[in-house]
Amino acid sequence: MVYFFMSYISDIKISNNLVLAPMAKVTNLGFRLLCKKYGAGLVYSEMINSNALARGNKATKKKSISTDRERPVVMQIYGQKPDLLIKAANSLNCDIIDLNLGCPDLSVMRMGAGAALLKRPKKIYDLVKSMVDNLDKPVTAKIRTGLSKNRINAVKISRQIEKAGACAIAVHGRNVAQKYSGKADWDIIKKVKESVNIPVIANGDIFDEESAESCLKTTNADFLMIGRAAIGEPYIFKRINYFFSTGKKLEKQSISQKIDDFFEYVRLSRKYGTIRYAEVKTHAQWFTKSIRKGSKIRKKLTKARNIES
Repeated sequence: MVYFFMSYISDIKISNNLVLAPMAKVTNLGFRLLCKKYGAGLVYSEMINSNALARGNKATKKKSISTDRERPVVMQIYGQKPDLLIKAANSLNCDIIDLNLGCPDLSVMRMGAGAALLKRPKKIYDLVKSMVDNLDKPVTAKIRTGLSKNRINAVKISRQIEKAGACAIAVHGRNVAQKYSGKADWDIIKKVKESVNIPVIANGDIFDEESAESCLKTTNADFLMIGRAAIGEPYIFKRINYFFSTGKKLEKQSISQKIDDFFEYVRLSRKYGTIRYAEVKTHAQWFTKSIRKGSKIRKKLTKARNIES
C-alpha cells in the first residue's frame, strides 16, 4: 500500500497528495502552518473577498497574510468581477490562485459569487479565462456537484474550467442545497476525473484513514482535500500519510499533545500578526472537543472576553 506520492499542479511541486481545504474563519496562517507541520502537502487560505481586497480593506488584508514557511500555498478568492479578481490576485503572495465557485453561504451567493456562479457556465469560463490570461500564477477552481440533486452539472462546469486554462479542479461531493448535510457523492467526483485531463482534488467526507483510502479508490482523484476533520486535529495529515505509506495506523494524540497544538496555533497567529479573538475561541472549542472534561473547558471559553482569559 503506497498512496503517498509527490505530484504537481502546473509547475508547482507538491510533496504528497493531501490538501487542507479552504474554510472560513478556520484556515488562517497559524492553522495552515500547523497542518503543514503535520504533513499537509498543500494548504488553502480561507476564502478572501476580492472586492474588499482590491479596495484595500484592512481586515481582508489580514486574512491574506502568508509566509514562505507554508509554501506551496493556495490563496482562494471569490467574486464575480474579473477586474477586481485580477487586482486582488495580483496582491497576494502565494503559489496558486483558486477561484471559489462552491460556497453556499447566502451572503456570498447574493453578490453573484461562490456557488451562485454554478448557474452560469459561460460566466465561469469567462472569469477563469480572464484570470489565466492576466495572472502570472497557476489558476485553479473549487466547485460543488451542482445546485441541487436534480441540477447536477459538475462535469459540464469542470470541462469549462479546463477549457479556460485552469490547472486543477477541486470538487466538493455535495450539491449547494445540501450545504454540509447528507453524504458526499464520490461517484460524481469520479465522473469529473474521467472527463478532464487536469488534476482533480476530491473533497467531502474524508474523516480518517479508511475514508481517505476509500475516497481515493472510488474517485481515482489526484489529491484528497481534508476539511472539517482537520479542525482541532491537524495531526490527521500525519495519520493518513503514515497509513498511506505503511498500511499501519498511528496512535491518536494524547490530550497534552492536542493542547500543545492549540497553544502552538495561538503562538503562530501572534507571531505573524493574524490573531483574531473570535477565531482563537473557535479553535479552542474544537481542540478540546474530544478530551476529558472538555465540556467544562468549553463552558469557560464561552465566558472568556479576550485571548488572555
